[in-house]
Amino acid sequence: MNRAALFFVGGCGRFILSTNTKSAVSWIPPKFACHESRSPAKLGHIQLARRIGHGRGQRRVAGHQRAHGAGATAHIYMAVESERIDSKGSKVSLRIKVDGETTKAAVDTVLKELGKTASIPGFRKGKVPQNVLVSYFGEKNINASALEEVVNETVKLALQEAKIQYLGNASLIEKPEDVVTRFTPGQPLSFDISVDVWPEAKLKESYKETEIVVARLPEDDIEELVERTLDDLRKRTSQLQDVQNGTIEYGNTVVASIRCYRMLPDGKRGDRIRGVASDEEVNVPIERGRFLEGFVEGLIGAKVGEVRQIPVRFPENHKATKLAGKSVLFEVRIHSIKECILPEVTDEWAKQVTEQENVEKLKETLREKLVEENQRMRERSMDRAIEDFILNITEVDLPESLIEEQVKRQFAELMAELKTQGVPDNKIKAMITKENYERYRSGPARENAERSLRIGFGISKIVENEGLKLDDSEIEKRLQAERELAGAEEFEEKPVRDRLVAVMEREIAFDFIRKNCSFKFVNTPKPDQSRSSVPAQLAA
Repeated sequence: MNRAALFFVGGCGRFILSTNTKSAVSWIPPKFACHESRSPAKLGHIQLARRIGHGRGQRRVAGHQRAHGAGATAHIYMAVESERIDSKGSKVSLRIKVDGETTKAAVDTVLKELGKTASIPGFRKGKVPQNVLVSYFGEKNINASALEEVVNETVKLALQEAKIQYLGNASLIEKPEDVVTRFTPGQPLSFDISVDVWPEAKLKESYKETEIVVARLPEDDIEELVERTLDDLRKRTSQLQDVQNGTIEYGNTVVASIRCYRMLPDGKRGDRIRGVASDEEVNVPIERGRFLEGFVEGLIGAKVGEVRQIPVRFPENHKATKLAGKSVLFEVRIHSIKECILPEVTDEWAKQVTEQENVEKLKETLREKLVEENQRMRERSMDRAIEDFILNITEVDLPESLIEEQVKRQFAELMAELKTQGVPDNKIKAMITKENYERYRSGPARENAERSLRIGFGISKIVENEGLKLDDSEIEKRLQAERELAGAEEFEEKPVRDRLVAVMEREIAFDFIRKNCSFKFVNTPKPDQSRSSVPAQLAA
């Protein structure tokens, strides 16, 4: 899998490790948030310009630049040792050690910077003695800020020195306050961290010369589908004609207004459920199995001007959660009854509705499209079976940070898809909230993320094992197409390239499996879609 695309910034515990080179770790000491003059903005995240002393034999660490005032930079020098103390699956633990000079110099630098910025009654800024600073802010808080600086530098350095391909968040194994308690200026300090690492996938069994079972829906007879499609086309181009002095029958369309009420335990009508049905006149097709059980049946035999009370129970898994499993009464007022007048299937009709020369040309076109659709369905079934096969043979310990990032990516892709569907930017922006993300995350999103990641790792392992190569010219061709599609919009090449590489790896791995495995097709029963909908005017 492409690693760079999955690195991200996040928090774990109170120390936050980032892949951002400007700040490896940040931590808000707990007491700094307790008083306005000692808020995190003023002290907890203070930007320090410092040069921590180093003696002979100590490793020089080129610190990252940090802003402190206009154009100021800083460098840290400290002695660091680290050792790997544990490795389990996709997580590694390190013990980091720093010497006493480093801890003392860190505290001295914190005090020096506080002396420049702190406003303490009775002292001019920049002229506050160190013992007053310690007394005012508290020794523990000073040590906490110094520890933050030490951890900021040493964690990232230790991971680099250990050549660990880390992901996302590193966290202290101990509670941060326990490490602060052990922090003594001038004394050596050690602390343990754990961090997620890029996992290594294994394939549990052979993926060559294997029979893969493909579950698919049975294919209907093409000629039968052609006739069914023609019938649907006739219904869409039909005309409605009023039924005079008649009653509702199957095949009619009823113009009605509908209200929805709660059903009381005794079967009587309760309060109205607003937002579920509308008083406006709507067309209701009278077709068997079209709506929830009992709704259409309750209208059969009704006359114009009649009002019917129809009891309906919504299924437990209905997508409208406020209705799921509930019994309601629909009050349906019949305004008119219409019958459907179907047009005859003639060459003239075919020209009008499809631009085909005649009925035979129309049927020929329908056959071609239906054959193509059957082939696409067969390919989709094969792809799904290959995915399931790779999922079952891939063994990989997925770190939590990687799963979480995949869920975030899926959520972002969902929002992007809404934009392509024409949803206005302001509505999409309103959807991107913590609450909506948590609702999305608590659904099937995590399971889908794990599935996607495992399949991705399995694909990469097959590509690696077989030495399959991507066509660089094809990558550039697809990349150029993406650039043209973006048009005037800002185009970020790297994430697009990463996505294209992943797609192409999938293609060559699937092609390899198709050539080296056999497939057994097994028909599965068609799902029963009857009674699955409610009238169009009911809000979901």
